[in-house]
Amino acid sequence: MNWYKLFRAAERTKTSLLSVDQNQCVLKCVRWLRYTPFLSATEGEKRLTEILKEKLKPSFVEVRDISGGCGSMYEIHIDSELFKEKRLIQQHRLVNEALGDEVKLLHGLTIKIGNPNTDER
Repeated sequence: MNWYKLFRAAERTKTSLLSVDQNQCVLKCVRWLRYTPFLSATEGEKRLTEILKEKLKPSFVEVRDISGGCGSMYEIHIDSELFKEKRLIQQHRLVNEALGDEVKLLHGLTIKIGNPNTDER
């Protein structure tokens, strides 16, 4: 199998190339990371991002589906002026309140406050 076919197979099956042997290619399913350039956001990621942008006016927001694509678990990186002078629990409550009924439909949610690219907080 040539590299191009291997890459396309990984893209189609939502897998990432972890190691390559001369005789065999090993593919292992992994959650998609934000650096993967050929991925587009899932509908759930888009929906949660739009809600957060509308209600919290963040300076940075990134939503990732960490459930393997089924939409039951998300990781949110967010930073907003509304978070200044608030404790972490208050910041998380703001995010949960902004998402409203969407949170009730999720199995899990990880919230990280701050911009991971600048790491200001």
